[in-house]
Amino acid sequence: MIIIAAVGSWWFYYKLGWTTLFIPLIGDINIGFFYIPLFIITTLGCWAGGVIDGIDGLSGGTFAMIFFAFSIIAFSQAQIGLASFCAVLTGTILAFLWFNIPPARFYMGESGMMGLTATLAAVAFLTDSVVVLPIIAGLLVIEAGSVILQLLSKNFFIERFFFHRQFI
Repeated sequence: MIIIAAVGSWWFYYKLGWTTLFIPLIGDINIGFFYIPLFIITTLGCWAGGVIDGIDGLSGGTFAMIFFAFSIIAFSQAQIGLASFCAVLTGTILAFLWFNIPPARFYMGESGMMGLTATLAAVAFLTDSVVVLPIIAGLLVIEAGSVILQLLSKNFFIERFFFHRQFI
C-alpha cells in the first residue's frame, strides 16, 4: 500500500502539478512539496480504516455512504465523470451487500478493502476534499483510533482498553 501511495503522490505532484490544498472558509493554500507526504499519509490513513472489514458487510455499508457523499461533492463541483464513478461504486457496493446477506455468498476480503481505501484517498484528492475526509469518513477514523488505543493499552498497561465500557 505504501508503494501505491508513493506512486499516487508522485503522479498528483509531478504529472498533474497539484500543490494546493483547499480548506473550507479559508480557500486554497499552496503546500508545495508537502503535498507528497500528505497524499501518502492520507492514503495510509484510509487504509487503516480497513480494520472495519469483516464478514458482516460493515465495511461495505460504510464505504457506500462515504462514496455517496463524495458523489454529491463531485456533482456539486461539476465533475460529472467523478460523480458518476462514485455513484457507480456506491451501487456496486450496495449490490455486494445484497449478496452478503446471510448466508453470505461473496466476501470482500483484503484485496477489495485495499482497492476501496486507495480509491477513497484518490477521490478525496480529486474533489479537493482532503480536509473534510475525516468528517465524511468519521467511522473509519473512530475505528482506527480505537485499534490504536487498544494496542497502546495492551503494550503499556498489560490490559486491553475497551472503549465501549466507558458508556456503561
